[in-house]
Amino acid sequence: MGDPRAVTPDGFERVGDDMFGDDIELTHEQLTDYQLTISNFVDAVERGETRETLRAWALEQTAPLFAGAPTRTVTFVGWVTCLRVA
Repeated sequence: MGDPRAVTPDGFERVGDDMFGDDIELTHEQLTDYQLTISNFVDAVERGETRETLRAWALEQTAPLFAGAPTRTVTFVGWVTCLRVA
């Protein structure tokens, strides 16, 4: 099902919704670079942390996930909700 937290706007009715997973194979560096685009990392940079410091920390923290493997499959989850005018 779609995101249960979503609110149907006034004047619309929910026709259907679906949750899906998108499996993407990433290297350690690709996953880390993606993580640096997530809001909590962006916020840390805006508070004065350097991107280089955050990247080094993220690489260190996620290194065990890539032990012995050049890539890992990461599942990104999304929701789609279809609305129509009521």
